[in-house]
This record gives sequence, structure tokens and C-alpha cells, in this order.
Amino acid sequence: MRRIYEFRVLERLSPSWSKSFEGVQLVSCSDGGMVLRGILADQAALYGVLARIRDLGLTLISVNSEAVQGPSGISTTLGAGADGGTEDDTGDHYE
Repeated sequence: MRRIYEFRVLERLSPSWSKSFEGVQLVSCSDGGMVLRGILADQAALYGVLARIRDLGLTLISVNSEAVQGPSGISTTLGAGADGGTEDDTGDHYE
């Protein structure tokens, strides 16, 4: 099953790096970091993104994922909650 992933990193990349991440959007954060967000087909694609993050020497802060919802694509529930924490696929809340 395809999943949408959100990788939060400490550093910022130039938008030109988005080609290196094959379909993953790069979004700058107000705290100076960056979120890489995209739909990945399988575990091999996930490990490819993680390897690219490692190879670039980026500091990985968090990874979140959720199943893609139907034909419309991305569910809008992925992301931080009102208190700054996040819920994963199981509904567990963590900081």
C-alpha cells in the first residue's frame, strides 16, 4: 500500500534539491528546518529517501507516515497536533 511520508530535518535545502528526492516536496519551516513530504510506493522508496538524507549529512528529526486515502490522494490529517505533538497511524500520541 502506498503511504505519504513526512521527514523533518534540521537543515534547509535549496529548492533545486527536490529533483534528487523524486516526487518528494521540500517545504521550509519557520524554525529554520525543512519538511520533505511525498507519497512513497514501498519500503525500497522509503529507504531511498532515508539514504539520500543520510548521504547529504542532514539531521533527521522525525518521520511520520499514513496510508494514502482513496483516489483523491493525500489525507489531510498528517502533521502536528494543537499541542505540538503528533499522532501516528495507530493513534498513539508522541512528542
